[in-house]
Amino acid sequence: MNDDRELRTTQEDDEYMDACPHTEFLESLHGNQSCNWHIALSELCDNSFDHKAARVQIQFRGKRDLEVLDDGNGCDDMARMMKLGMHDNRRNSGLGRYGVGLKEAGGWLWGVMVIETVCQGYVRSTTVDWEKWRKSGSWRLPKPRPVPALPEQVGTKLTFARIDRSPPDYEKLREKLSYVFAPALEDGKQIVIQRTRRKPMVCAAWKMPPLTDVITTDLVVAGKRASIHVGIIGEGADTSQYGFNYSYEHRNIKNSAFGGKGHSVRRICGQVTLSRDWKLSKNKTDIAEGQDLLEEKLYEICEPIILKAEQQAEVIYNDKFTHEINASLNEIVTTLRKAKREATGKKPGTVSPKGTKRRVRKADKTQPGGDILGKVASRGLRIEPVRSLNGLITDVDLTGNVVKVNEDHNWYITMRENHDINAIRCVCLGAYCEKAMAEDPTGQLHLFNRGFSSFIEAWSAILEAAYPRDNNAKQ
Repeated sequence: MNDDRELRTTQEDDEYMDACPHTEFLESLHGNQSCNWHIALSELCDNSFDHKAARVQIQFRGKRDLEVLDDGNGCDDMARMMKLGMHDNRRNSGLGRYGVGLKEAGGWLWGVMVIETVCQGYVRSTTVDWEKWRKSGSWRLPKPRPVPALPEQVGTKLTFARIDRSPPDYEKLREKLSYVFAPALEDGKQIVIQRTRRKPMVCAAWKMPPLTDVITTDLVVAGKRASIHVGIIGEGADTSQYGFNYSYEHRNIKNSAFGGKGHSVRRICGQVTLSRDWKLSKNKTDIAEGQDLLEEKLYEICEPIILKAEQQAEVIYNDKFTHEINASLNEIVTTLRKAKREATGKKPGTVSPKGTKRRVRKADKTQPGGDILGKVASRGLRIEPVRSLNGLITDVDLTGNVVKVNEDHNWYITMRENHDINAIRCVCLGAYCEKAMAEDPTGQLHLFNRGFSSFIEAWSAILEAAYPRDNNAKQ
C-alpha cells in the first residue's frame, strides 16, 4: 500500500510542477498601489456589516496604532478570515465573494495584526506579524483555541500595531465612508471614527440633492433586477456625486457617468440599486458582468432627462466660463496699466514744470485718438459668446468695450472644452487691438505712450507686458 502511494507521488512529481506561491507574495499586499485608507477600512466595514453588525468603531491611537471594533456575529473559522481567496460560503452576498477584504486591508497596513472574534459563545483569537510571516516561507499560522466568552463580549475586534502608513486625512476619510456606506447608514447602522482626546467623528449618510423631473422605476437586465431613482439636479443645488450612484446591499459601489452613453451628466443625479443577482469586481467598486446591457437599459429610460439636463449644464457652464474669462481679461488690463506707469516713470496725466516742484494735471504727451488702455480702464473689457459671425472668430464693439466670440467656431469650442482661458484672452486682446487700429484716424494703436502702425508690433507689445516672466506661473 505504501509502495503504491510513493509510486503515485513520484509520478505526480514527474508530471506536475509546484505553483504554490511563496510567502514573499505578501509583500504585494503591502505595496498595493490601488489601496488606500478608505478602501482598506471599507473592506473591514464590509466584513462587519456582512456579519450583522449595527455599529463599527474605528479607533486611531496615535499615529501607528488602530482598532476596528464591531458588534456583529463574529466568525467561527479563522481559516476563512486569513486564507487568500476563501470566504464565508454561507453568505449569499456578493460583497465577500472574493475573500480578500481582511487580508488585503491587513497586508496594506502591515505591522502586527491581532484578531479577536466572538461567535456562538466562544472567543477565538490569533496574531499575525506580517513581516515575520513574509520571511517564514510557510503559509501555516497557529490555530486558535476557542475560549468561552463572557456575557458582555460580542463582535470582532481587530488591532493593528506598528502600522506602516502615514495617518489619513480624517475629515476626507469620514466623507468617503459616509458616501460609500450611505445605504447602511440610512438603514440605521453607525460608523464612528475616534482619535485620542478628540471628539468622535460620526459618519452621516450622503444624501442626493433636490431633484426635478424624477424617474423612479424597476428594471430587469438579463434576468438581473435593479431599481432606479434619477432626476435633474434642482436650480441652485449641486453635489460632487453627480451622475449615477450604484449601490449594492449596504454600500455604494461607484459614482459614474456610466449610464449616460457619452452625454454629460453634470446636472443629473440618481441612485441605481442592484439586487444580489449582480456580480461585483474584486474590491466591490464596479460591476463585473452585464455592464453594457445595463447602460443600454438605463439610457433608454433616462434619455429625456439626460438630454434636458445636458442643455442646462451647457448654459450654466458657459455662463461660468464667460465670467472667468472676463475676470481674467481685466486682470490683464490691470497688469498692462501697471506696465504703462513703469514705462513712463510718472503718474498718468501729470507733468512736472521745470524750475518748480508744482505738479500740474496735464497730459505728459498727447496722442491722436488717446491711449487704448484709457478706453478700457473705466468699464473694463469683456467677451460675449454669440452664435455665428459669418465664420469669423471674433467681432469687436469698441464703444461698449466688448469682444464678441463665435461660440460655434471650432477653435472656441475646443478652447472651451479644454478650459483654455489663456488662449482665449490672448485672441481677445489681439482682436481688440486690431479693431482699435482699424478705426483710429491715424491707423495707429496708441499704447505705452507710443504709436504702433503694425498690428503685430502692437499685439506683441501687449502680450510682452501682459505676461512678465516673473508672473508666468500666475497667469
